Amino acid sequence: MRRSILFLAAAALALVVPEFAQAEQPPRGARGCKLSNLESTSDPARHLLMPGAAGMLVRLEIARYECQGRHPDGRRAPWSDYYSRYGLSSADGTVLIPRLYDAMVLYSETSAFVQREDKRWVLYRFGRGEEPVPGGHVEFQGLLPRLWGEQGCNPPRGQAPVVPAAAISLSAPDARGRREVAVYLGDAPPLLFTDLGGPGIVRPVESHGDILITHWVDETGSRRSRLYNRSGEAISPDLGPVERWASDVPPGERGPVCSFFQDFGLYVAGPSLDTDPANPVFGPLLLPIDEQGQPVALPPGAIGVLAVPRRFHGEKRLPDAGWGRTRVWAVVYPTADGFNFTLTPGSLQSALAAAPTEPRYRNLARHVFPSTFDTIETGRLMSVGLNEDHWRGRIYDRWDIVGPPAADAMAASSLVGSTEHSLDYEARNARLRVQQADNQRRYADALASGNACRLPSVIGGADDATIFAHANACPQNYSPNDREWLRWRGAPAVVLSGIDQAREAARREADAQRAEWAEQARNYVSPSQREAMWRIAGDAWIKGIRENADAQQQQRQRQYQADWQRSQRAY
Repeated sequence: MRRSILFLAAAALALVVPEFAQAEQPPRGARGCKLSNLESTSDPARHLLMPGAAGMLVRLEIARYECQGRHPDGRRAPWSDYYSRYGLSSADGTVLIPRLYDAMVLYSETSAFVQREDKRWVLYRFGRGEEPVPGGHVEFQGLLPRLWGEQGCNPPRGQAPVVPAAAISLSAPDARGRREVAVYLGDAPPLLFTDLGGPGIVRPVESHGDILITHWVDETGSRRSRLYNRSGEAISPDLGPVERWASDVPPGERGPVCSFFQDFGLYVAGPSLDTDPANPVFGPLLLPIDEQGQPVALPPGAIGVLAVPRRFHGEKRLPDAGWGRTRVWAVVYPTADGFNFTLTPGSLQSALAAAPTEPRYRNLARHVFPSTFDTIETGRLMSVGLNEDHWRGRIYDRWDIVGPPAADAMAASSLVGSTEHSLDYEARNARLRVQQADNQRRYADALASGNACRLPSVIGGADDATIFAHANACPQNYSPNDREWLRWRGAPAVVLSGIDQAREAARREADAQRAEWAEQARNYVSPSQREAMWRIAGDAWIKGIRENADAQQQQRQRQYQADWQRSQRAY
């Protein structure tokens, strides 16, 4: 497991061996380590764009080590690449930070925070070396980049990634979970904030464009936020929780920056509009904030907006990243006995512009049912019109589908589901009718040209007359199941008889082919069998030669003995 973390919004690294003039130092805490490889973003298209007016481009330098560990039973583990050290160089290869550190947080064109091997963080000035961290802060966290990464997506192809535009250092939390936070924005002196954080707050400071957002938990246990500009000046009073929401682009379209969003903004969360906390539907009233940290102008009479996401589980309506996505916005208006609202798909700007003429609603519900692991939402949204007593259902991802009126929300959900099914069924039938007309034209042309049998059966793909004509001309193209369908449709007897004859001829041909294959299989001699036959024949031939030679030798011996005996009797 890698022990190093690099807080960079960087693209994938190209594997090269850079000219990085420095001595490589393996980790002191591990034994049996060897240098595995050196990596560098030397490709100009993969350089990192540092924050600052100069637009300085740098490249990341990494040394990776393989170290031998040990299994729990004491055996030596195989080599594993688990240790890395980081450095930084300019685009022309000049060393800015030696490749000696476990992690880096880059925030300006002259400085960075680096983590030493002993896990201590120090400030590194390019060309000057290490300096102690002011205030002895012990934790570091990169803020969101000011450009492309802020929208939650990768930069366009060919655009240099932007490193974080700010870094924050945090002191150790006190008994209340509060911290002192220093925010470093370029080469300016750090901005100091006290008493930030608390239970449940992961990031005490966040950035959004040129706005800094601070978060803390007050004495009553409520989450609070305040906005600052990049000079450290407060541009808002103490606010409720500040949330971030993005509008999903319509299906099939692309946003101006990312494929997923068409805007990404800040919202101050006010009181919840739900009257039953056990059954949350609306969530808190939101007040949108512009890029200068000021409230966005609302339509006359409106008091705020609601994000209406597809998934809504009360406190879990925002993902862990602290921001949410929605395709539908509601603009809220007060009434004597509560509130009413509009429902508009698209961006917040389009919802605000359309609000004065949009229909109003007074209640909202979702079709939700529990499952084993999570709550399942069907994507059906039910609402009651301002001057109506009945519910109507909508399909969230297909906003134009609206069901008929119903007495309650669940009945409206069922009716809009039936409406969606009917529309899909009719659309499928329309496509089928177009396909059938095309099939009928193609088969009619094929019959007229005498090439009909090159096309398969047209069961269900044309009118009965065309199908019967094709079956009569090409009975071999129709299966037994096709024949039954034709019989059910009232095909002439000559057509059915032709199919039967064609199937019988095909059966006889198949039987003859199988018999031929069986005969070939019986007479087939495999290469191994042929080799064995030749070996047996050769062995028999050699045996015959040897037996013949033995017989001739025995005959010569008997003749020699007979001649010798005759010669002895002569004396």
